[in-house]
Amino acid sequence: KRGLSSNGVAASAVEVMSELNRDAAAAALEAATSAMTDVSGFGLLGHLHELARASGVAAEVDAAAVPAIEGVLDLLRLPEPPIAGGSRRNREWLEPQLEWGDHVPEELRWLLCDAMTSGGLLVAAPSGSDLPGTRVGYLLDGAPGSIQVR
Repeated sequence: KRGLSSNGVAASAVEVMSELNRDAAAAALEAATSAMTDVSGFGLLGHLHELARASGVAAEVDAAAVPAIEGVLDLLRLPEPPIAGGSRRNREWLEPQLEWGDHVPEELRWLLCDAMTSGGLLVAAPSGSDLPGTRVGYLLDGAPGSIQVR
């Protein structure tokens, strides 16, 4: 964005956005998934908030566990990072529902609110499920839709 990246971030983003979620969705359905959504315009935390609220539970996210395309966090650390208006609106909308841990850096906060065009899947599955992907958090008892980011 804004020509700030010359380290292959754009090519990596296109590659990630071109991957289909079909195989991951099939695996998730086989694992007794209780909820699933694609991550897109509302960002990871926006979709998690909606999933948790509709399910009557709260969520906890390990910010450091969330995968990022190589080089993206460097871009978000710039003095004037290239943050889309949609990402800014996502964060503003979510702030009342979020509890940020003191050690969560600003670049991860923006990454978690990123209004991406085509992300992966957010899957709620039983603990111990053998699913492809990365476990980034847990659903737990608490105010429906609230999210603790650690």
